[in-house]
Amino acid sequence: MALACAGLSSTQLQAAVEDENTSQAFIDKVCQDTRKRAAEATVWQCTDARELDFAFFTPFPRPRMLLHQAMPVIWLTQLALWPTLLSKFLQMIRCVPMREDLLQETKSVQRLALHPDVKCWKEDHFALVAVAFTGLSLWCVGVPLLLFIQIWKLKDRQDANNYRRYGFFIRGLEPRYWYWDILVKRADTCLMLLVANTSIADDNNAKLLLFPLISGLMLAINNWYKPYSNGQAQILDYIEFILLLTRFVLFSSVSALLIFFPGEEAVSVVGGLLLGMLGASAFYAGLQTLAQALRSSAGLSSEQHHFHGKEDTCSFMLRSWNCAQ
Repeated sequence: MALACAGLSSTQLQAAVEDENTSQAFIDKVCQDTRKRAAEATVWQCTDARELDFAFFTPFPRPRMLLHQAMPVIWLTQLALWPTLLSKFLQMIRCVPMREDLLQETKSVQRLALHPDVKCWKEDHFALVAVAFTGLSLWCVGVPLLLFIQIWKLKDRQDANNYRRYGFFIRGLEPRYWYWDILVKRADTCLMLLVANTSIADDNNAKLLLFPLISGLMLAINNWYKPYSNGQAQILDYIEFILLLTRFVLFSSVSALLIFFPGEEAVSVVGGLLLGMLGASAFYAGLQTLAQALRSSAGLSSEQHHFHGKEDTCSFMLRSWNCAQ
């Protein structure tokens, strides 16, 4: 029992108990530490999240230290804004062909989609091009690449301090695929936005064919590598497979409908099936999320009960020691 409370080896425990001068103080210290851990477990379970201290910041830090301590928040904010910034920068260089009737012929001219009065790659467009390429280089490419380098340089990515700072980006992934969310998922989003917000494919039918092609490619890559943690019967890989499959079927079905123009009844049937598929996928993902939350809550309750059990054991040992005296 004492071994469970103290966390010491049998030799260390025997030496502490046999010394009459320190035995009482030793038992008091063990019981006090156990009560403290039980109280911390109770506070962690019951305290509002807004009151928790995640040890990111120290009181009154210097500007340089404050910047260093705020880096986890900065990384998270930048990557949360990443898809929006990428879309806005790409729209600054999105050009569409427009026909102009000249005196003797009709000519197609590339103009900016947001401002058709601006001709693409002309003097009026150069300022937007400079802003777009600067933003794409610094934010859309530089931020994920810099974060990748920062995590790659870590000697132990599972260290408590490193995991607290970068765990949001690597949690739930296999150790060898820690970069999946930073690089692969960003590349997936980037390809979809490039097709949607640039003139890589001027024809709308070509865009419709590229969307399911990219979706099918990502589905195959994810199913081949299976980058997520293998815990709980590979549930994360299975959920990711379901969601990517849903995206692939959705884009493929919509592309087929817009290209072949079937009858109204066929469109209604396909639309109903797609709606049911989306609802079933969302329900399954939400159900698994709820199950995981309940499982984590049960684990915290079990840990708290374990701490209280240790406290009762130490209290019994203390009373027995006093009686023996």
